[in-house]
Amino acid sequence: MVNPRTLMQEPFFRKYAYLNKLASKQGVDLTMYRWESILDEIYRAIGYNVSYRCLLDMYLDLSLAFFTEGFEWWPIKFEEEFTTPLSEVTKARYGMSRYGMSVYDPEQIFAEDLERMLWDTRYKASYEDVPAYKNIGKPLVERFNYLIETLKKKNVKKEFIDALEATLALVEGKTLNASYVGFATVGNSRVMGHSSEVTFELRIPKDWKRTMRFKTVYVYESHVGMARVGYARVVHKLMALINPLKKEFAEKVKKAIDDFKKHVGVIYQYGVPTIYQRVFWYQKIDQMHYRGGEHQLRLQRIINEVKKILNRRGVASNIRLAYLSFAQELYYLHYQPQRIWKRWKRILTIDDLIDKYIRMGCDKGILEEIKKVIKP
Repeated sequence: MVNPRTLMQEPFFRKYAYLNKLASKQGVDLTMYRWESILDEIYRAIGYNVSYRCLLDMYLDLSLAFFTEGFEWWPIKFEEEFTTPLSEVTKARYGMSRYGMSVYDPEQIFAEDLERMLWDTRYKASYEDVPAYKNIGKPLVERFNYLIETLKKKNVKKEFIDALEATLALVEGKTLNASYVGFATVGNSRVMGHSSEVTFELRIPKDWKRTMRFKTVYVYESHVGMARVGYARVVHKLMALINPLKKEFAEKVKKAIDDFKKHVGVIYQYGVPTIYQRVFWYQKIDQMHYRGGEHQLRLQRIINEVKKILNRRGVASNIRLAYLSFAQELYYLHYQPQRIWKRWKRILTIDDLIDKYIRMGCDKGILEEIKKVIKP
């Protein structure tokens, strides 16, 4: 009998493995046993991620005048969270506002798409579970070069894109290497001294390898060399003393962390402790069995079709994975995933995706052939 693993995997085997390992009561139970064993690590990751994204959204609002009311996690006006509210930057309207009197948003892209794009890039730059660098140097440089070229095609100014990259580098440095009242989380934040010469380290944009140290006294600051003219507020170093964040804002951050923990931690049903995720996954078993199972069938068929093309073209094994990744990314290009922060890709076109993989060394002819068998 021929071992099916020696051939292209049959879609049925992929679906069976998925149903057996996850979309079943036994699969959920096994997953939850591991979940319970790392619950403390999950709690630490929650504090790390919530404070990271809050700080990122704060800088995007205060420095780049993003319309934060459209954000899914922090839909608040950060200007109003200070003891004395900051002045709000006036948003311009094309054809109606005078040049130099207000800030323009890119015409074709919403602020929430750019925020999600940066958050997606953050997962490439640093780990989502521990405060540490994930990629260094060339991988991040290439990713930003691709984003720069893609956004420039959509009439986003180069200076604006540079400000986005600098903002991510600055927020990463603060989150990983500094701590502030209201943003420090136990097990993640570093303990900083009380001297006026407190510094933190960040990676230099356009390089993402070399580092620099900056003085810091406050959670929101503008630093020479990182803040872009026209895209940042000038903040006096005494702002922490004369106009700090409201205490209620720190409570909002704490509440967001606590609420997140409730959705992944221990709850009581009929007086018996259990993991909330176990109850949640039990409710989704039928949905995973049918919708998830059918998805596994479609995905494996796509992989098999692409492998046929690669075999016929004689593509070497060391680059085949890139073509398979292209096929799956193309299939998901305009899919609306449950992870909302991945939905920024709606601003991309198929040509944008093809250009990305050409930059990675893929052959355009093979990519075009794969495109014909994929129906996003």
